[in-house]
Amino acid sequence: MIVFCRLVVVAMLAGFLGACASHAPVEASASKLAAIKTIAVLSPPEPETYRVENLSHPGIVFGLVGGLVAAADQSAKQDKLSSALKSQGAAIVSGMAKQLVSHLSRSGYKARVENAPWEKKGSDFVLAYDKIQSDADAVLIMEPTQMGFLATGPVSDYVPTIKLEATLLGKDRKEPMYRGFYIHSGQYRDDKWKTITPKTTFPNFEAMISNTKAVADALNEAGAALAQSVGADLRR
Repeated sequence: MIVFCRLVVVAMLAGFLGACASHAPVEASASKLAAIKTIAVLSPPEPETYRVENLSHPGIVFGLVGGLVAAADQSAKQDKLSSALKSQGAAIVSGMAKQLVSHLSRSGYKARVENAPWEKKGSDFVLAYDKIQSDADAVLIMEPTQMGFLATGPVSDYVPTIKLEATLLGKDRKEPMYRGFYIHSGQYRDDKWKTITPKTTFPNFEAMISNTKAVADALNEAGAALAQSVGADLRR
């Protein structure tokens, strides 16, 4: 039973954080960055659902039936939290894009946020490079995924967790000039991903749902930290 529970936890962790990135990181060339004057930041719509998962939900120890109960409980929690955040106008993704524009502007770029034809794919939004329409010298595509809160045990804090893939394309809009992988979470370690440790956590779901403004602030704090990391990689 213990082995089964561990396997379930590993599977749930992979499900929350998503599969490993299929692309490889691409380091930015100083000479290529120096030639860029304008950057358009392209970010997707806000997520339809903010994830809430406890990897050691008590129901897991009761096998398949308990696992189904745990899944239903966590689904109800994330629906409740998502509804509350939407009703108060949470704008985590757009806030992260604005933060990134500020960092890029301080590095000497003329940066701005632009709209793009994002398409829904599963629980995420994707953007085809050949559909990008922008006259900027380069476009920075932000692809945040798995946005929400993750706890690793029945008494573990819920941690604001966001994964972000950032890709910089030049005028040809084909080959990446830069690609970076970032994750704001205390639960994930991978050499490919730059990990940012959260400052704010919540002891349980009740603490989250009783103060959804603090929840939104924690996600905004996570987005700001991710934007700062991307901006630092593109500094010139």
